[in-house]
Amino acid sequence: MAKLATLLLTALIDPDTCLFRTLNRQRILVARQIILTIAMGFFFILQCVTGPFSNPVNNASEWTSRLNFVLTSAVSLGSVLNIPGKDVLDGVVIYM
Repeated sequence: MAKLATLLLTALIDPDTCLFRTLNRQRILVARQIILTIAMGFFFILQCVTGPFSNPVNNASEWTSRLNFVLTSAVSLGSVLNIPGKDVLDGVVIYM
């Protein structure tokens, strides 16, 4: 579900779609990353609380995957916001 939400949010909230073409491109990118970070945080917390698998290894694997979603969206948000060190975030860190 988290992967589908990521794909839908990324595809729908895009500055090149006809819905947002007239708006400020930078604001759309920032809004998309904020929404993605919040959504991924929600899925991460949901995973931590529910632990849907009976096997602890599967729960740990899913926890790691959700944490990766949160960290990737947070790093992308930092890159979009042009924080100091953006070149490192946008290069080495995001592709690790």
